[in-house]
Amino acid sequence: MNFASVLRSVVRRSLFSCLALTMSLACVVPPAASAAPADDQQALERGRVMGRVLVWFRAPSMCAIATLRASCKADFETFVGKRTDDSFSHIQNIGPTPLSRMRHYIAGGDPDDFEPEFIKIYGITASVGERAASPRAAWLYDAGIVDETFPGAVQVLSMQLLSRGTLLDMILHIRDAGPYSTLFPAGSLEKLGDASATTPLPPEMVSDIAVHLPENIDKAFPAQPVPRLPDPIDPVRADVAFGLALGTQQELVDLPVALALPESQRFLDDWAVRAKRYAKTDADNTLIDAMRDGLRVRYPVDAAALTAAGTEHLADINTMLGNEHSRRAAVALNAMQIAYNASYVRSAPNATIYCTVLGKLSDADAAFPELTRRRAQLAAAKPADFPTQYRLATSLVDYLLAGMAR
Repeated sequence: MNFASVLRSVVRRSLFSCLALTMSLACVVPPAASAAPADDQQALERGRVMGRVLVWFRAPSMCAIATLRASCKADFETFVGKRTDDSFSHIQNIGPTPLSRMRHYIAGGDPDDFEPEFIKIYGITASVGERAASPRAAWLYDAGIVDETFPGAVQVLSMQLLSRGTLLDMILHIRDAGPYSTLFPAGSLEKLGDASATTPLPPEMVSDIAVHLPENIDKAFPAQPVPRLPDPIDPVRADVAFGLALGTQQELVDLPVALALPESQRFLDDWAVRAKRYAKTDADNTLIDAMRDGLRVRYPVDAAALTAAGTEHLADINTMLGNEHSRRAAVALNAMQIAYNASYVRSAPNATIYCTVLGKLSDADAAFPELTRRRAQLAAAKPADFPTQYRLATSLVDYLLAGMAR
């Protein structure tokens, strides 16, 4: 399957005519993750939030990953800001309550609640007001957007070209970038000469920049991992946390669009650190390093190689963990699989397997007072009752996360 078909499958319909939408929104950002000045880091992180939302609009199943739901919700509310359903009424074929639909999707996981016309929103750039207030911050905001949308295009040219508007805005205001103008690949801007708002960007130039510009941005502004999972000292909770990490890794492998994002790659770094705590031999460490390296998204993208890197050594990981650690991790892993299956795959046989297994895993119950009851509820769920499964499974994941944060 090529990546164009992957993208079509995750949005559940083909791409129609597109509508550029320029908007500027404030957001809460994580602490600075690099040596860049805090204001610069904040401006770029604001752009990353908006870029993640655009990628999500093209790959709705990102938010079926239970550990990403909180990020999806926060990012979407930042995207919306003070806008109402009427703010999007000019988008052709959009329904009367698109924001309600999207919020229902995040809450309930039903793909039919997703508003597919949101895929028509692209080309977001810093506003005139933002540019007047802080030219450099506006430029970095644009840079944060393309740092998400270019990797999220997984080298599909038609998806890369949706970011032309943001890229051109960066080029037109390159003087505002100050020292960050060197983030552009060497020689790329010289090919355009004196660019204007009507300057066409050759597709081959966009594709080249789409590979190298995000690499340079990520070196200057390392992303924070998403999700950022708790790291408890208690060994039982630590095993459950590793189960959440492993479940997240597996579901990201199923969706290269999300796997390619900078914060996902930083999450995988964190996953490898956690995995090495269970390593007993040099061979174990080598295996973890190989898995981590295999999940770096290289160009041209090889979906089969990514899948193989993420899945072919799972039995070895299980052996490395040992039975006690593995069973505790499996509590969280199965909860995540139930949620993902209930939203995206919707397989009743899968649901039967995951719910039955979870019902038998009492190994972490002593560390989480409500876990016995919650497992029993999922074990009793009907195989095709996906709304109930999703509600219970995501609630269980949230409960485990809260229990590990204490």
